[in-house]
Amino acid sequence: MLYPSVEHRIFKPEPFFRGYVFVYIHRDWYFLHSTYGVTRPITCKGIPSIVPNDVISTLRKKHGKDGLIRIPKYRFDVNERVRVKSGPFQYQIGLFQDMSSKGRAKVLFGMLSTNIDERLLEAA
Repeated sequence: MLYPSVEHRIFKPEPFFRGYVFVYIHRDWYFLHSTYGVTRPITCKGIPSIVPNDVISTLRKKHGKDGLIRIPKYRFDVNERVRVKSGPFQYQIGLFQDMSSKGRAKVLFGMLSTNIDERLLEAA
């Protein structure tokens, strides 16, 4: 997946599901325990968890020929006024600066800059 970096105007690939690999297994899955790089399979009551086919299909449709999923441009433009909807900075208005790969928005409040969950922001 690619996240744009406002500061450098470059794109750096980052894993969409860091530390996960999706594997199609017909029957025997115990070999995963001894596979190099696998910490442990995700299981529910000792049985591997199943990702529905429609979820896998959706992910496959979103990636390009290079295998990367492009994340859409931010909801806000750089230096756009935003209001915090809840949390310690509720009702504060600041300027949107950047977005991290973890959904954290950098917002400038006067001389103070902090990272806030992007879902807590709205246009001011």
